[in-house]
Amino acid sequence: MNEWRLGIHNAELKLSICRDIREVERVYVKDLLDLGRRYAVSRYSKREGLLFSSALTATFPHGIKALLYQFLDNIFFSNKLSNRRKVQVALEQASAADDLPAYYKVGIVRAAIYDIANESLGSLGCLSLDKHLMRSILSLVRLYFSICEVNIQTINELDHVGGLYESARAKVISESSNIQPISGRFIKNWELRHLHPLTYYYPISIRNSLTRASIENGASTGADRSIILNEMALVRCELDVMRRVSKGSRSQ
Repeated sequence: MNEWRLGIHNAELKLSICRDIREVERVYVKDLLDLGRRYAVSRYSKREGLLFSSALTATFPHGIKALLYQFLDNIFFSNKLSNRRKVQVALEQASAADDLPAYYKVGIVRAAIYDIANESLGSLGCLSLDKHLMRSILSLVRLYFSICEVNIQTINELDHVGGLYESARAKVISESSNIQPISGRFIKNWELRHLHPLTYYYPISIRNSLTRASIENGASTGADRSIILNEMALVRCELDVMRRVSKGSRSQ
C-alpha cells in the first residue's frame, strides 16, 4: 500500500505541471518512454552482443557520429574529412526518411560505408570489410535510429511508429524474402527478428500500459487524467517489483 501511495505521489508530481488533457497525454507518454529507455538499451545491447557503454553512446547524435568516425579510422587507417562527411550526410538522409523504420534507415548508412570502402580499397573493397565489425557498427546505428523513433510525446505518434513496423513485417512475409545470408549460412526469418521498434525491448509493464493507452485512443474515448495517473503509478509499482526480483536473483 505504501508503494502504491508513493507511486500515486510521484505520478501526481509529474502531472502537476499540466494545464490541459493534451499535456497530460504528452507527460504520460514521455514519462513511460523515459522510464524504460535505459532498460531497453541494455536488453538491445545484450541481444546484439554489444558493449553497454557503446550502446549508450550510440543513443546520442554526437555519440553515434563519434562511433562511426572511430570505425572508419580503424578500418581505413585514415581520418579523412571526406569520409566523415559522407557518413554524416548518410545519417542526415536516413533521419529525414520518416516513412522508413530504423532497420531500413541503417541501409543508407551501410551504403555510404560500402562506397567509402570501394573508393579506398578498390571496386570490391566492401567485400573485404570485417563482418563482425560491420555488424556491430550497424547494430549501433540501428539503435540510434530506434531511439530517435521513440522521441515522441503522443499516442498517435506511437501508433504511427508501430504501423511502420507492422507494414514492414507484413511486406517481408508477403514477399517471402525473410531469409538472409550470414557468414555463408542462411538464417530463416533473419529480417523479421530485427524488425521491431525499441519499445519491443521495454519492460512488460510499460508495454502493457502503452498498449492499453493505444486501445483507448483508437476507441476515441479520449484521455482521462485519473486513468493516466493510475497507469503511471501502476507502472512505477511494477518496475519496483521487477527491480527487487532482479536484485534478489543476483544475490542468490
